[in-house]
Amino acid sequence: MQLWLIPLLILLVLLGGSYYFARILVYPNTKTYDKSLETAIEYGLFTEIEWEALPKEEVSVRSPFGYELFGYYLPNGSAQRTVIVSHGITWNLVNSYKYAQVFLNLGFNALVFDHRNHGKSGGQDTTYGYYEADDLRVVIDWLQAHKPGTELIGIHGESMGTAIGLLAAARDERVGFVVGDCGYANLVDQVGDVARNEYHLPFFPIVPMLFIWARLLNGMKVETIHPEDAITQITAPVLIIHGEEDAYVHPSHAHRLALADPENPRPLWIAPGAGHVKALVTNREAYQAEVARFLKEHELLN
Repeated sequence: MQLWLIPLLILLVLLGGSYYFARILVYPNTKTYDKSLETAIEYGLFTEIEWEALPKEEVSVRSPFGYELFGYYLPNGSAQRTVIVSHGITWNLVNSYKYAQVFLNLGFNALVFDHRNHGKSGGQDTTYGYYEADDLRVVIDWLQAHKPGTELIGIHGESMGTAIGLLAAARDERVGFVVGDCGYANLVDQVGDVARNEYHLPFFPIVPMLFIWARLLNGMKVETIHPEDAITQITAPVLIIHGEEDAYVHPSHAHRLALADPENPRPLWIAPGAGHVKALVTNREAYQAEVARFLKEHELLN
């Protein structure tokens, strides 16, 4: 083999490998409603009968990027406070109900919806907050237009949903609070962690090349998805929650989010013994107590 072929082959392998992983990032395999419901039942969170009997008002919102966002508004009597639940990667609004329950118990209404490329919403790819944050803002628009008596709007996010919630709140003063569970401090570091821990790949050169492919595939600028920067621009109260045993998004991300603004450190609850997005599953009572304590401290709960 001629020597000049060796670097060419290496380049082709790197291009092909990074493209392969970019497609995994941009086009994740998402779960169906049935799978989400099956998982909830497995963990004893709620039953199929409970889910089917739940009072729901169907929500359809036009994304600024041209597709429909599907959701449900879950009324709670005469409550005038509403939480919007922002789900994690691959999941959907059925998975969000377990968090909605916490706030329903505390006297809130809830709105659960599918992010782009998930559940019944449109869109053909996922951007981890790059486009989804603006989608969330039009969901807030819907809430204000259709529920004009709403006095307080909060966001609860799970994993990717935390990043989306923080990015949206940084751009929208209508958000009265954010609770973020197992979110990443920035997407560059998180993708690097996953590449190393799950695929045993070094950060360089595959991950930077992956980011280039991702931008070519859907316009996503991975380097701009920085929730730890966004949180410094949020004036509303923020509570950070993270599982102590999270092996997917390391708990160090939670500490970075909580301490991102040295002049305004955010409260942080590390849930003992909990894995990734398992804090509520591990101890529902403690989870609700932490959320209630946070809301009462900021006079957001009667």
